[in-house]
Amino acid sequence: KNISEVLQCSEESAQAVVEMFPSFVYGHDKDGQSLMFRHYGKFEIWKILEHTTLDNLLRLHVWENEQALQGMRQFARDSGNSIETFCAVVDAEGWRLGLATSDAMRYIKGMVNVDSDHYPERLGRMILINLPSMLLTVWSVIKRWLPPRTQDKIQLLGSRKDWEPVLRRYIDDKYIPEIYGGTGPNNEHEALERMHGKIGDASDAHGLHGGREEEEKTPLEASPDLSKKPPRDEQSCTQGSEPNEQPTESKWFHMEAEECLAKSKSEKGAVPA
Repeated sequence: KNISEVLQCSEESAQAVVEMFPSFVYGHDKDGQSLMFRHYGKFEIWKILEHTTLDNLLRLHVWENEQALQGMRQFARDSGNSIETFCAVVDAEGWRLGLATSDAMRYIKGMVNVDSDHYPERLGRMILINLPSMLLTVWSVIKRWLPPRTQDKIQLLGSRKDWEPVLRRYIDDKYIPEIYGGTGPNNEHEALERMHGKIGDASDAHGLHGGREEEEKTPLEASPDLSKKPPRDEQSCTQGSEPNEQPTESKWFHMEAEECLAKSKSEKGAVPA
């Protein structure tokens, strides 16, 4: 799927969402965790919701999680080590208190619900950079929705002199975006160019390593009933392998995120559109 299909909107609207909410998956950190980059400083959700719905934004979140999982599986094939977590770098530059609307908070809580129910313990590290001091007030609310173990994995960093050495401590320069002092791509299109040498749809950009066999199916396609809360040892909607087993490749980009969202909404309360 490409982003317009995930967001269930036109290509023009999908491009507008991407510009207001830059996000891409590329490379891995020094521990082998897939890297996810997001910029929330432009997250004017009232403008984004002119192009799609809150539920579809959560579909996009699930879809990007699956891209990170695909990167984990490729790293396991290349290195022989099974890494079950990812690293997220979140840029808060430009964030202001006016962005913390009720819809924005519902979106964040929806992500927390989905991750808690269907991607437990997948977050290995989150680094928030360019953090304005006023965001600490909002963080005091958000952190109450997170398990204590997840809170311990999150670093809050303000100025560049604080966060740039931290990025270099955990991530090789070739994967750090140029705007953050490395030599890596700055956005989804640049990431795609480096991986494939051309611009294509977003499924290629995030797929990282080529197409999938048509007969392969995700666990969602094979067993789509998520009406029951997944056991905590099932680590995601597209469950990975046991730590010492070779992970199986899945046709993740055909997954239907509605299964995850319906489950989370039924248990945690619906996320209003």
